Amino acid sequence: MAITWDTQITNVNINSKRGDVSFMRTDTATGETWSMRFTQALLETGDERAALLNAVWAEWQTEVAKQAGISTFLGTLEQSANANLMAREA
Repeated sequence: MAITWDTQITNVNINSKRGDVSFMRTDTATGETWSMRFTQALLETGDERAALLNAVWAEWQTEVAKQAGISTFLGTLEQSANANLMAREA
């Protein structure tokens, strides 16, 4: 699995040290993408930049947990449905 991240910073205001920042994560093995965007994010200091990246990572981890929950739920549901229908064939 190869993962790439693409970060784009646009609409930069030099006076306020803010800009619009978008992040896209791509799994090149599956083609799946995930993205998020911040409008007028503070970008001046190292701490502000780190906070932005921490927020992106936290959102990504929330998405990973959500997808794992969906997968577990559907996997169980699919297995139960298969067992039920196969039992009816007997």
